[in-house]
Amino acid sequence: MDATTLADFRQDLYAAFCRAADALFEVADALLTAPQPRSFVELSQAPSMQRRWPSCYAALGDGRIERAALRRLFARHLPPPAPGARLALALDTSPIPRPEAETVADRTLVYAPNAPAGAKPVLPGWACSTLVALPDPVSSWTYVLDNRRVPSTETATTVGTEQLAALLPLLPTRPMLVADGITGRSPGCRRPPRSRATSCCAPSAPPCCIAPPRRAPAGAGHPARMARASRAATRPPTDAPTPSGRGPTRAARRSR
Repeated sequence: MDATTLADFRQDLYAAFCRAADALFEVADALLTAPQPRSFVELSQAPSMQRRWPSCYAALGDGRIERAALRRLFARHLPPPAPGARLALALDTSPIPRPEAETVADRTLVYAPNAPAGAKPVLPGWACSTLVALPDPVSSWTYVLDNRRVPSTETATTVGTEQLAALLPLLPTRPMLVADGITGRSPGCRRPPRSRATSCCAPSAPPCCIAPPRRAPAGAGHPARMARASRAATRPPTDAPTPSGRGPTRAARRSR
């Protein structure tokens, strides 16, 4: 990205801030330049932050952003795919646990990994649905196109469908969507109305690696069935002919 493109991007980004634009813009720059800030005080010490730390509260509390303008800006500056390659999008939901924030509005139960033994892997918090463009070649960096919090009145499927419906008309080419099983069951992924997306949903595989679900072997999952299956595997065959060649004996037939 050259300096002219960067300047145009920053100018359009500033125009998308409807209220408290100066404070919001400095907070955005501070988040990009501060080394892992843990509080507004540390965020205010970033080199690009010219305001004092109370302005961070004012920016996030009073600031307003025009989501449609921000979405158009991100779509316009989307890096094009390589020649001969297809634009690939990914849609997924990420949890933000907030178990101690009792005054935060609209908390829901979200997935929390690494739970103690015997504890349910859920915590109060927020869930955010993020739509990104997958990089080519593969990298840990992605280009975020849209991000929305999933409220308690909706589901990740409905929010993801709304994100796709708003973004697809802004894209220059027909994309391919990579999603998990939950998002992939939405009507917008299987048969998007008036959209140009091709869904590519992997129910039990990582992104870009589609594999059919594996079936458990017969008898697996229950101790009694597994024990019977083990005895059956070690039992000698009862249909083996006897030394006289007359077939299985009467005792072998009763053991069946």
